[in-house]
Amino acid sequence: MQTHRIASPEEWLAARKAHLAKEKELTRLRDKLNAERRQLPWVRVEKTYVFDTRDGKKTLAELFEGRSQLIVQHFMFGPDWAEGWLLLCGRSYRKCPSPYSASRCELRQDLAGAARQA
Repeated sequence: MQTHRIASPEEWLAARKAHLAKEKELTRLRDKLNAERRQLPWVRVEKTYVFDTRDGKKTLAELFEGRSQLIVQHFMFGPDWAEGWLLLCGRSYRKCPSPYSASRCELRQDLAGAARQA
């Protein structure tokens, strides 16, 4: 078992301040990198993608339903899978692609089989 060196409060404070400076530097670098990513150019989607939803086929634009943003989860089916995982969502069981967040199950249900082009 690894044991840690025991230091005086003054030594600990100096080490903690040095470590905190490194954490702050990492945060600034991550913030800068995130800002650079947000400034990357966009690519216009020229292809017409059609997705299978509970309400039938919908285009990518129709999935937005007038909203400015769309949450998309990349979900890959195994070759022998017929549908997503069974997950308790609210008060009923639904097929969902992931067990992560039941609150987003309805959207995930819409997108579970959506990665196919028509």
